[in-house]
Amino acid sequence: MLNEKLTLEYHKKLNPIYWDGEELKPQVKNILIKIGYKWAKFANVPEQAIMDIVMTGGNANYNYTNSSDLDIHLVVDPLEFNMDKEMLLDYFKDKKTIWSLSHKLKVYGADVEIFAQPITQIAHKDQGVYSLLHEDWISKPKFKDLNFEKDSYLTKKVESYMQKIDHLIETESTDETLYRNLLKKISKMRDEGLEKGGEFSMENLLFKELRARGYIDKLRNAANRALDMELTLE
Repeated sequence: MLNEKLTLEYHKKLNPIYWDGEELKPQVKNILIKIGYKWAKFANVPEQAIMDIVMTGGNANYNYTNSSDLDIHLVVDPLEFNMDKEMLLDYFKDKKTIWSLSHKLKVYGADVEIFAQPITQIAHKDQGVYSLLHEDWISKPKFKDLNFEKDSYLTKKVESYMQKIDHLIETESTDETLYRNLLKKISKMRDEGLEKGGEFSMENLLFKELRARGYIDKLRNAANRALDMELTLE
């Protein structure tokens, strides 16, 4: 059972640390653009491939918390890269991971998470997406009267998955696929929720809560330990 309320929050205004009303503070915009171009150089993204640099996630919406990252995405033209879509996404994921291990960037206390997405990717329902280069909303979030504390169904789902993950890890199984399959199930459920219900679908909120509580990392770490054991000779 949860020992405390959900970590999810919903506010009546955008995070005042970064926003003046619905206008992003100039110093925030400038440093995020600078970070975006530095990452592009690190990831060997040609300048002509960059169509935009956008801010998204909780800090571009009303569902931010004190631990919310600043999610920055380079919007790129995939035709500028000599690889297929899946390979390109895997390449960007690898570059994101290596960058995050090498750099601990913060803007007013928030970690900066940077990635790249194809220009064809469309914003999910209720997702906030703000163009840093054009200083305008691509997808403007609309305030909703949400109260996560009273969502007993979501709370029960979170409890259920926390128990599943804890039980699996406590078995100390050396079968990597058991952990990977549960991760895939949760990720697939999230993707389907985003596709059908958008940013505030139950499936996406479940994923966010599990991630905030460290349970997604728990599963990944357990899978990695299992693989290490399988490939080790004593």
